[in-house]
Amino acid sequence: MLENKLSALKWTIRCSVILGIPFWIILAIYICADGEDVGSKVIGCIIAAILSIGYLVVRYMTEYQTLENYIISLQNKNFQQALTYGRSYYGIRRSGLKGAAGTYNTMYDEQAINNDINAYKE
Repeated sequence: MLENKLSALKWTIRCSVILGIPFWIILAIYICADGEDVGSKVIGCIIAAILSIGYLVVRYMTEYQTLENYIISLQNKNFQQALTYGRSYYGIRRSGLKGAAGTYNTMYDEQAINNDINAYKE
């Protein structure tokens, strides 16, 4: 189950970059269609594209690395480390980058971590 989420994150990262760039190009063309002050509009679209695509890549790469470390910790039966990575992973899933510290977890996240640890204990 966790391995499926890992491969889905790979595709999410790829799609964010592959589909994000044409979206911003089309938006820039649409915004600049009136022909007034084209230079600043293009620069604004470029900055917005870099920020939005950059945020998505950083967010999903962080989530990907945390999930990968979580799975490795579970497979190596290092459950204390798995608990830390699990809280981080579920915090990122729920709250984005601000949840990376694991402070935004709910009881459902803790139960999911407990289920994962119990599944790998055997």
